Amino acid sequence: MTPAFQHSQSETLFLLVEGTLPHLTTELYRLPGLIKQAPIFLHPPYQALLSVSPILMEATPEVQRWFIELNQYQHGYFFPPI
Repeated sequence: MTPAFQHSQSETLFLLVEGTLPHLTTELYRLPGLIKQAPIFLHPPYQALLSVSPILMEATPEVQRWFIELNQYQHGYFFPPI
């Protein structure tokens, strides 16, 4: 079952996705276009956790489609800018 969410097409969404998903970075680099993304645990004292760090990214239409097709909704969530 696909979760339903509504947002304005002009509204920017973000996705915070669990960094332990298998082959996550490979999957993201396969998506078309430039994806603005950043791992949460990038700087000291957390850089040792980089390989499992959650990733925050702009949820472009391609990213949204990828995450919904992934069908692993418990591993991330969409949210609007604050």
